[in-house]
Amino acid sequence: QLRDRRRSSCANCAPKFVCKRPPTPSPRHPTPIATTTTYLFKNHSCRSIIAMRRALHRGSLAVSAAAAPRPRPQPLLLHGDVAASVGAIAASAGSSAASSTPALVASFCGTFIQRRHFGITDGPFRHIKPRPIREAILSKKKHFNEVLVMADGRKLMETAQEVLSKPEGTFPTAFWEVLAKRSIQSMHLLNPWELAMLARAFDKHNVELPPRLDVYLPILHQVETQKELPGLAILVLMEVLPRRVAQNQANIPDFLRTLGRRSANVMYELSAAHAIRILEALSLANIKDVALCSRVARKVGVQLEVPGALSLQDISAAASSFAHQGHRDLDLLKNIAESTGAICESLGRSEATTQAAQNVHDALLKLGIDEIPSSLTSALASAQPA
Repeated sequence: QLRDRRRSSCANCAPKFVCKRPPTPSPRHPTPIATTTTYLFKNHSCRSIIAMRRALHRGSLAVSAAAAPRPRPQPLLLHGDVAASVGAIAASAGSSAASSTPALVASFCGTFIQRRHFGITDGPFRHIKPRPIREAILSKKKHFNEVLVMADGRKLMETAQEVLSKPEGTFPTAFWEVLAKRSIQSMHLLNPWELAMLARAFDKHNVELPPRLDVYLPILHQVETQKELPGLAILVLMEVLPRRVAQNQANIPDFLRTLGRRSANVMYELSAAHAIRILEALSLANIKDVALCSRVARKVGVQLEVPGALSLQDISAAASSFAHQGHRDLDLLKNIAESTGAICESLGRSEATTQAAQNVHDALLKLGIDEIPSSLTSALASAQPA
């Protein structure tokens, strides 16, 4: 009963424990030991205090070695208040116990007041794996963005660049489906140049996919929302999208006309050959842009003075585009005809040179220019069969 009362009154052990309930006399314990006793202890339970009180009451000044538990290492010394409390308990128990208080304190210290070392069933070390396994797990980093089905913008561009670097390579249909699906989902994250790369990658390999995986129309809609377009992106988009997007899906002439106006603002980013290709794309769509044509003409006129700056195909395309646009600059057209004749004479007779010279001649006739330079006429005469 005394043990039960002590447990009920001392259920929560603390470094400072005050027991103010006086013990009730019983047949086994007829004399109360102390009405109010203060115990200062560390790392031992109320059961040890109750055992000490019983030992004092029976007059036992030392705990039997057989009953005593195995002493644990690192015993703790009793605080002075604890020693005084033990002396008070011994005085209330009797003179024999009071005379042997040092022995009682030593016995109690060696038996109960010791540092406890024990394991627990839960804690931070429970979830820590052994070091080799832990290092193996930590070394396997999960980069989900490196998987194409969960790729980010950087991974998409790396994949597009790899596809463009292998124009003759063959990729499975599943690869193109995953790339198209992820590209459509990430279309709003791509800038104009990345959109142009993506369109060129699918166009280069002539990929045939279902309409739900068509990437060209989402690219067109995304380009229309862009505030700034670089010159090279405009060039690629004007070459790819008119061929890949159906006329009933979008207004292609308005789209090309808008790109043509915006390319005039970034003409400094384009070379003469690139500017000619943009003007040619507008001419193939029967779109006339006078401002753009005049800027391209000035750029071509400057480059004609540099030997080897423009190829024969570029000069021929420039003459045809100027004829479509109705740009009748006599000095520029004369320089184009003379350059074409000189290049054809240096390259010799071939199908490519003959076709280029014929295109320039037709462009001059379309613009109403009758004075054909002799170099161009000789190149056409040498090309004709005898």
